[in-house]
Amino acid sequence: MALDQLNRWTKWVQELNDEVATLLESRHLYRGMQSIIESNPRLDRPSAFYPWFARNYAVTQVIAIRRLIDKKRGVRSLYRLIWEIKRGARIITRDDYRLLFPVRLREDGDAAFDRVAGARASSFPSAIARRDLEALEKLSDAIGAFVNKKVAHLAPDREKLALLRLSQLDGAIDTIERIFLRYQEMLCPGLLGSLEPSFPHDWRRIFMLPWIVRG
Repeated sequence: MALDQLNRWTKWVQELNDEVATLLESRHLYRGMQSIIESNPRLDRPSAFYPWFARNYAVTQVIAIRRLIDKKRGVRSLYRLIWEIKRGARIITRDDYRLLFPVRLREDGDAAFDRVAGARASSFPSAIARRDLEALEKLSDAIGAFVNKKVAHLAPDREKLALLRLSQLDGAIDTIERIFLRYQEMLCPGLLGSLEPSFPHDWRRIFMLPWIVRG
């Protein structure tokens, strides 16, 4: 029974890994575009593109975060994963975790379990999961209000992002990443490093060419 539950949680983390990676990849691209625009004085002119670009980035990220912190029963969100782990935390043990590592790396397994569960903990403390849930719940007020009032209902002042500044959005993404990494390392240590944005080519190359051909 415990093994079935652990396998279920492991698959769940693997699914969430793609969602969190996309969240971080989108932020990487947005920041890259910002850098391109800010480093070119010739682009310092009024354009409807800039607010459109920022608005679409913010809306896309907020909706993605909302999915990850969804509390509804039956959804496969990060929140629901941690909620389940909190109830069954005792089945995540140091002894089992060490077996995920080759014999020669068992000490590394101990060090990793110390990071996610605390030094010398024999199993994962439910108190850690509870604190992580509380941190995710704090995101719900600002994120939920923005989605429900500004996005879902298309309120007339939806373009005013004062309710959710980009710095707040960055903070929310940082919180999601920090919390997810704990459960990724605990259940899928082989995925460590997979959240780092990686592209098969330099995505900026297209901006080194004129986009509008005159003639």
